Amino acid sequence: MNLKDLSIHDFCKELASKNPTPGGGSAAAAAGALGLSLVLMVGNYAEDQEKLRSILDALKEEKNKLISLIDEDAESFNAFMKTMKMPKSTPDEKKERKEAMQNALKKAADIPFQTLQACSIGTKYMMMLRDDVKENMLSDLGAASTLLSSAINSAYLNVIINANSIKDEDFTTKLLHEAKQMQSNSVDSLSSLFRNVADCLEKSA
Repeated sequence: MNLKDLSIHDFCKELASKNPTPGGGSAAAAAGALGLSLVLMVGNYAEDQEKLRSILDALKEEKNKLISLIDEDAESFNAFMKTMKMPKSTPDEKKERKEAMQNALKKAADIPFQTLQACSIGTKYMMMLRDDVKENMLSDLGAASTLLSSAINSAYLNVIINANSIKDEDFTTKLLHEAKQMQSNSVDSLSSLFRNVADCLEKSA
């Protein structure tokens, strides 16, 4: 079953079920894809399409990446669960199982990191088209900013929870440092954009 091909109704049904996947990581990727889709809609209505073409193409690329990550996140968790079931009767089996678990955990931490990265890159492109957004579409831009903020924060938490079980300190230190930097910078930018949009709309109310 490909999660990305499910209807919204069926995806939410799977998310609400007692199945271990999909979980927060897949939801984060889905939220990010929705956010960038809204940004693309807003951008597609802008007057100067030639000026924005490269930005819109880049946004589409990150959006498509996020759609793929919906399934990749679930797959990485399922792969980790398989390593948990590996035999552990002998010292060699225990060693092999431990190594497989650590490798699977690195992969499981890397997927939400990629979600965080795609949302962060998308946020930067989003800011580039802010001045070209039509006034009657400001609310859509603001909605996109909140979806992206949620996606980024959710992905960041998923990076942390997986990294907490990884024994490779050099790997986790680098991963968490980069993740925190992206999360902080992107959420600050998105919060500022949301306040700006809200102020504009409130003034015209």
